[in-house]
Order: sequence, then C-alpha cells, then structure tokens
Amino acid sequence: MADEKGWAPGGPATLFILGVLHLGLFFFATSNDQAALAPALGLWILGVSVPLLVLGIIEMRRNEVLFGTMGMVFGGLLGIGAGLSFVRGLIVPGESTMDGYWFAGTSIVFFMLLPSMLRLSRLMSVGLAIIGTALLLLGLGLAGVFGTATLPLTVAGYLALAFSDHLLLFRRRPAHQLRLREEGASPVIPPLIKGYKDICRS
Repeated sequence: MADEKGWAPGGPATLFILGVLHLGLFFFATSNDQAALAPALGLWILGVSVPLLVLGIIEMRRNEVLFGTMGMVFGGLLGIGAGLSFVRGLIVPGESTMDGYWFAGTSIVFFMLLPSMLRLSRLMSVGLAIIGTALLLLGLGLAGVFGTATLPLTVAGYLALAFSDHLLLFRRRPAHQLRLREEGASPVIPPLIKGYKDICRS
C-alpha cells in the first residue's frame, strides 16, 4: 500500500473548490428568481461535493485534521444534503419549507465546530462563523420566517461571498502554515473529527 504521507497536500484545492461552491450560494441568495435557479445550483453543489469528499478522505489519511474535516463536512453534510435539496426542484417545482430548515439546521453544526476550530486555526474559525451565520439567515429566509422580506437572503448571499473571499485569503498563506498535523501542532481533536479519522483509517 502506498504511503499516504507521500501524497501532495489537498488543502489548496479544497479551499479553491469551497470558494466556487459559495459563489453559487451568493448568486442564488441575491437572485430575484430563486425557484428557477435552485435545480441548477443543486447540480452545481453536487458536482463540487464529490471532489471535496475525495480530498477530505485523502487529508484524513494524511493526518491533516483541518482540511480533512472541511472536505468531509462541506462535501458530505452541506454538499450532498443541500445539493439533493435543490435538485428536488426538478421533480417538485417550487421551494419547500424543509429546504430552509435543512440550511438552518446545518448552520448549527458549523457553530458547534467553532470551539474546536479555534484550537486549529483562528482565521478559519472566523470563516466558520461567517458561513454559519449565512446559512442560518438563508435557511430561515427559505423557511418563510422573515415573510416576504428579501433583506435576510441578500445579507446571507453577501456573507457567502465574504466567506469565499476569506478562503482566498487563507489560501495565500504559506504552505507550511496550512499544514496542521497532529504531531506538529498537537491540536485537541473533537470527537466528531476523531470519528471521521477512525472511519478513514479502518
């Protein structure tokens, strides 16, 4: 079996793909015809979730906790879940309240990851707070909590755009600062991340 540590780091590719993913959320949230854009966005999200999952597994095998978690959470939880939710519009046209509750519920996961991410990267923890807030506003807006008001969705869209720019800022950091291995940084691994690592190693 090949040595996983001999693989090239997947962190830069993960950041680039995540930036593209959230650009799609920006265009969707700030659009005046979201029902028509939803299926296309769903296919877009599903398309980028596949390489994110692959990169997440590779990074977990390389003991890269930060990028492995980003690939698994964004590719699996947000990517496949949100993608299928939007693709549903091809079969059942129109928005569903459950779409909104899905995004609002997903945002809670990102807020729960904040304490652990603070021990790994303060810069990335800011990004999680931004996208968590964006998904919460997007979810509540799609669920009809704000009524016909479009401002919360617009704010959510621009927060997604800010998160995309934030990833580009993080991407410009030196390569040695992007590597946060257990043996080098000795982070405290939260149980959720540790579970992912155990699955990947089995």
